[in-house]
Amino acid sequence: MSQLLEVTMSPQPPNVTLMSDTDIIRSCHSSRYPRLSDPICSNKVIQISPDIVVKFGRFVKRGKFLNQRVAFQRLDSSIVRVPKPHRFFQHEAIGYLVMEFAQGDVPSVQEALAIAPQLGRILSHLHEMHGEVPGSLGGDPVQGVMWPDSDLVFKDQESLEKWLNIRLRRPGHSISFEDQGLVMCHLDFVPRNMVVYDSTVTLLDWSSAGYFPRIFDYIACSFSPFDVGFFHYLQPHLQRLTEKEEKTSRNVLRALENSQIYYFKY
Repeated sequence: MSQLLEVTMSPQPPNVTLMSDTDIIRSCHSSRYPRLSDPICSNKVIQISPDIVVKFGRFVKRGKFLNQRVAFQRLDSSIVRVPKPHRFFQHEAIGYLVMEFAQGDVPSVQEALAIAPQLGRILSHLHEMHGEVPGSLGGDPVQGVMWPDSDLVFKDQESLEKWLNIRLRRPGHSISFEDQGLVMCHLDFVPRNMVVYDSTVTLLDWSSAGYFPRIFDYIACSFSPFDVGFFHYLQPHLQRLTEKEEKTSRNVLRALENSQIYYFKY
């Protein structure tokens, strides 16, 4: 596994509850604290105490904090851990998310597939969490590569179906989720967003997460070519989709792909 940086902290690490926004910003740009993120990543992660990290960057939005808070509150930590989000604020164009440090290692694809049955149980656990309204877990506009619009909010399941059907452009076909409930979907369930310690998996990066039919978690990898292979080998360990879900997933994928190619007024 790729090792996280080994940290030597000061004798008296800062108390994040007492730190001002300005203090946190200064800490993020200080060479005193270790950087855990890859240098090429646009968003950075800094560890400012033994149990606290700050993720910051132009693509760190309030919705990520809200989504992670819902996941932390709803999911069973004996099945999957979610870092506790402590605080979010924005300074100019940069968002800052203060959260619990996740101890462990980021697995390679091969290492993640070695625990594929456990990952299947984790995704099934997410899909046991039901929602009433489609969209992000915290209620902010949806985020992620699946969605071309930055301010997209669905008021109900019918509005989600309408949005997709406008973009389907496939004569004789339509999308309906009549028999499919809205469940918690991560929408970026890949090894780089996991940390493994002993037999515990911590799931990171909840920015794309939302309440959707579970098929959305099965098609999300199609928008990240590097992840298709991982999900292909993980799929035998996931709950099988019904024939109707398979058909609906193909139409949803077509609609989402069209939304990336064509311009639609709504």
